Amino acid sequence: PDKNLIGNEILEYMRVNNIKNPNIMGHSIGGNAALETVLISPGAFSKIILVDSYPCNMAMGIVSVTEQMRKSQSENFSGYLNSLNDENFLKFWEMMSKGFFRDSLKQKIFLKIVADSERSSLTKIQSAVISEDLRPELIKISSPLMVLCAGESFKQLLLPEDELTQRINNQFSQVKKYEMYINMKSKHFIMSDEKDWFTDKVLTFLSK
Repeated sequence: PDKNLIGNEILEYMRVNNIKNPNIMGHSIGGNAALETVLISPGAFSKIILVDSYPCNMAMGIVSVTEQMRKSQSENFSGYLNSLNDENFLKFWEMMSKGFFRDSLKQKIFLKIVADSERSSLTKIQSAVISEDLRPELIKISSPLMVLCAGESFKQLLLPEDELTQRINNQFSQVKKYEMYINMKSKHFIMSDEKDWFTDKVLTFLSK
């Protein structure tokens, strides 16, 4: 499928409803969709907020990742998920949910959403994000961009905070107006785990 499909639909919605220079925010895969939307029409948005979302996700773990490595990992991930029966597919996402939220109730809500989702589409979009590298295109962006990062998302990498900071900054090195904040206590869904911190950062950024 056309990776720009969502972005084109957002831009068409803005055109039809005469929405000029809005802010755009996306979390995780939604952040990739937000970034792709901006890259289609870089001058269309006032400010950009990404929440635990990166232009090249694999580069966070493997700094020197290559296109072939990304493609291979994407295919392996897709093949693995497609090999699971429905019960084990949900067990996989149950395990993943524990790294997404501190709150066990929200983990269960997330799992229910997965269970109600179209499995093939979920697998396809997850695999696509693994293979993606939007870093070379970021030079097109002139709008202010803020990234909010969940330190717990990278706990398995065993990186000191200064090295984690450097890896994130490297991802966005071509963005002219950029700021980044890490919450080392938060899991992937920062807006759930650290709601007050998240809200304060967003409102401060938008008020500038």
